[in-house]
This record gives sequence, structure tokens and C-alpha cells, in this order.
Amino acid sequence: MLVPMRVILEAADKGNYAQGAFNVNAVCQAKAVIGVHEMFRSPAIL
Repeated sequence: MLVPMRVILEAADKGNYAQGAFNVNAVCQAKAVIGVHEMFRSPAIL
């Protein structure tokens, strides 16, 4: 699901946690990042 960046960063600021941003160069890398973040139900910045 796509959400505005502001929502993700405001939640991180409010919850006092860091938000990871991942630079992916291949589809397999993107699938891996998305898979892990779906499993933990956490946002990811790609």
C-alpha cells in the first residue's frame, strides 16, 4: 500500500523509532524488503 511520506515519518517521530529507507537495485531485493516488512506489518521506504 502506498502512503504519504509525511504519515510514515510523523509516526516514527511520535513513536521514537527510526524508519529505514532501502536502495534496491533488483526486483529480488525489492521483494525481500517488501516480504519482511509485510511479515512485521511495518512501513518501508524504497
